[in-house]
Amino acid sequence: MNARLVFDEMPDPNLVSWASMIWSYVQHGFNDLGLQLFCCMFHSGLRPNEFGLSVALKACRITGNLMMDDARRFFDGIPVWRRSEALWNTLLDSYVQAANAEEAVELFRRMLLFDVLPTCFSYAIMIKLCADNLNVYLGRSLHDCIIKVGFETHGFVGGALVDAYSKLRALYDASKVSCSLEEKDNVVWSTLLSGFHQFGDAKQGLTLYLEYLSKGHELDPFTFASAFNVFKFRFCRSWFADTLQFH
Repeated sequence: MNARLVFDEMPDPNLVSWASMIWSYVQHGFNDLGLQLFCCMFHSGLRPNEFGLSVALKACRITGNLMMDDARRFFDGIPVWRRSEALWNTLLDSYVQAANAEEAVELFRRMLLFDVLPTCFSYAIMIKLCADNLNVYLGRSLHDCIIKVGFETHGFVGGALVDAYSKLRALYDASKVSCSLEEKDNVVWSTLLSGFHQFGDAKQGLTLYLEYLSKGHELDPFTFASAFNVFKFRFCRSWFADTLQFH
């Protein structure tokens, strides 16, 4: 409130002042107010810089307010050499969050066309798109690109691949990626265990669990829940088979 009072007293706030105030609203959860102020900035004749646009897109994503067409027009108006990696990734993530797969894929292709090297975050965003749309073909195509640029062993990208392949029922691929990771955190192990439980390969899941313990890892609540579900599934199936055989 104090910051807004100071801002309102400024006779001619500059772009930095506008962007700082908008960021402050969004940072503290007042996304609607941040978007209102963003629109006021447009009406004042100023146009946002990359930081201001990124913050506004974040607020749009949280509130469900669709300004994607305006954001894309502004983005396309920025010379390619002035577009930061953060700006590309913000727009890309906004498309994915809005379930607009076609625009997300088109934007990613433009990155490659303009020789803008996708970062690990770019690939992680696109991998999420594959999982959300159950598109294993696109996932494997991205995986090939990731291998070529050397990101497969990167924990962030590799973890996203394991998660996507698990959701796409490609458990062999998920296991293969996990083996290539230099370090596997508990999230990766939990994701694999959940995949084996969900799609019925409990025996392989138990083997994975024993490997997890043999490496000296300690169970956290999420890994324990995943392992427990695998044990439960295995026990119930064995009990059901024994019951049928008995009768």
